[in-house]
Amino acid sequence: MNPDFETDRLTAGLRERAVRGGAVTVISQLARSGLQMASMMVLARLLLPQDFGLMAMVTAITGFLAVFADLGLSMATIQRPEISHVQLSTLFWVNAALGAGVMLVTVATAPAIAWFYGEPRLAWIALTLSGAFLVSGLAVQHQALLRRHMRFGVLAWIEISAVAAGAAAGVGLAWSGAGYWALVVMQLAVAAVATAGAWLMYRWRPGLPAPTKILRIITAPCATPCSRRPSGCSNVMGYRD
Repeated sequence: MNPDFETDRLTAGLRERAVRGGAVTVISQLARSGLQMASMMVLARLLLPQDFGLMAMVTAITGFLAVFADLGLSMATIQRPEISHVQLSTLFWVNAALGAGVMLVTVATAPAIAWFYGEPRLAWIALTLSGAFLVSGLAVQHQALLRRHMRFGVLAWIEISAVAAGAAAGVGLAWSGAGYWALVVMQLAVAAVATAGAWLMYRWRPGLPAPTKILRIITAPCATPCSRRPSGCSNVMGYRD
């Protein structure tokens, strides 16, 4: 098996790894929440209430569309006891296609969002934010591989760096008088840095996809029996034991 995907070595000291991973995840969440709160407090002093309102109108739609950008394929990578380069490449390109598809849907609905609210600026905001779906879709499998190998410290570093970069970009633009574009660029910066970090810290690169493999991947047995996992094995794509 390709050592990049092999996880047998992780069974040694699994309990300790899980405890450390949980602690790192909690600390990361607290750090990200603190950064987000601090940046919002600063932005609230630099921007007008209507700037936040414009973003809220668009994110009400993009937040819903984001649900369809993964469809549980990351869990297929995390839970499979074995996975090949071809299978992983296929999942990568499916996620990339889903990201591109959601981006196109956002682009197509941008004029309707502007018409519904009677605010032409919303169309440009939606068009710009749509790029985040494509960028994020390119990182799904790399992030899944980091979780598969229980590299929670690396994931925490990536997430905190992304939030910090987004905050710096947003505050900097708001200070320069960019208005609501500061909030737009902040979200794009978070997506871009998170994707770049995942690619940098896990240097696997996808190959050509094999569409015939996708059904085998999402219906193959997972690493842990459902009877031992209250949540079961099902996801949106039908991944099951």
